This record gives sequence, structure tokens and C-alpha cells, in this order.
Amino acid sequence: MNAMRILPIVVITAGLLAGPALAQPQGIAEYLVVNDSSIRDGQIVVLTKDGYRISDETYSQNIYGVTTIDPAVAWSRLPKAGTTAVVNTGTTNVLVNDAEGPINIGDWITTSDQRGFGMRAAQPGMVLGRALSGLSSGTGTVTVSIAPQFATPESVDEIPLSPGAALATLRSGFIVATSGAANFSIRYVLAVLSLLISLGFAFWIFSRTATNSVAAVGRNPLARRSILFVAAVNVGMAIAIVVAGLILAFLILAL
Repeated sequence: MNAMRILPIVVITAGLLAGPALAQPQGIAEYLVVNDSSIRDGQIVVLTKDGYRISDETYSQNIYGVTTIDPAVAWSRLPKAGTTAVVNTGTTNVLVNDAEGPINIGDWITTSDQRGFGMRAAQPGMVLGRALSGLSSGTGTVTVSIAPQFATPESVDEIPLSPGAALATLRSGFIVATSGAANFSIRYVLAVLSLLISLGFAFWIFSRTATNSVAAVGRNPLARRSILFVAAVNVGMAIAIVVAGLILAFLILAL
């Protein structure tokens, strides 16, 4: 009987002690080289063609994650020298300000022009994730569910867009889809597809030209030079198509 009375007390006490730990941010981090001399806990990281760095512009299209000094889970137990833990999945604390007004639970968080700080997203664009806690004014820290993506805040859903604003929104969405940090794989898929299409088209032209040229020379040997000249032009066209495909693939990856 005494054991049965003590057991519920032990369970309840353990639950109360475990509660705060369970409420702590739990994000999965990876150790990356962030090109910055001064890094703090909770700063937003962006991925550019020059590498990872701390954000310093509003509505950055290259949001990647958030720095953390003590990650709950990391891909590597032993970080390499010169690397910083960056959370890209899960929940973590993020430095924010009130540049776009107070932050409420559920608001989308994006980058601000204050180095490393986020703010409430008030227009369509790339976001870091949703706020799980709030900030009434000034600067501070909020817990964010990290999920970099393109989003339209609910507060602007019913605001009619002018033609110029609509085009800007579509352009922003296209850039994010082709070059945003959360969708790098799409760029590689598009680059490979463009290259494969150009190679396939060039091969079709080359094989068709070779077959027709051989048949034409057999039918009319006297026109051999003219036939070979046309064949050379077609081969040059096939090479130009391959080069164009390579250039297009490079431009897609360099966006």
C-alpha cells in the first residue's frame, strides 16, 4: 500500500522536473563555416554564392537557418575548427526586433536589416518559419519553428495588389523557387534537364544529318562538296545547341 501511494508522487514529481526540459527548443543543427568574425546565438544565416553568412537585409531570398551555441542535436559530435552550429530543422531561439511591428504567436518570421535579427513578415517573400512565442516591442528572442520557404502572411491575404506589386511577388516567388536556400535541388534538376534536352536535340540533328548525307552522296556523287558543306553546317548547329545548353545550365546554377 505504501509503495502504491508513493508511486504517483514520484511520477508527478518527475513530470514537473521534466516539463521545463521538454519546453526547451529542439532543433537539428549542422556545423558549417559561416563567413563572419562575430557570431552570436540566435542569428539568422543566409546562403549566398560566396558561402554562408549572417543576414543583413530585409526579406532575404536566401534564408538558410539560425546559429546556435549549444545545439540539442547535431549531425556531427565533434565540430571542426572554424565551424558554427546552424539549425535548419526543428525549433530554436531567434533574435528578432519590432521593425514590422509586434510579433505574435503564429506570425511568419523573415530577415531584417539589423545584422542577424529577424522580424515579422508583412509582405510575401522568403521566411524562416513561424513564431512560437511573441515580442511586444524592441528587440529580444522568440522561439521559431524553422522551415525556410516562400510564404504570404495572413495579414496581406485580403489586400488587393497593384499590377506592379503582383509582378514583383511572382518574380520573388520564381527566384525563391530557382535559387532560394530551401530549394537548391530545383536548380540542379532544371540545369540537368536543360543539358539533357540540348544533348538529345543535338544528337538527333547529328544522326539525322549523317544518315541523310551518306544517302545523298550515294545518289549524287557529283554534289559531294555541297552535301558535305550542308552536313558541316548541321553539325555546327548541333554543337551550338550543346553549348547553349551548357550556358543555360550554368546560368540556372548561378542565379
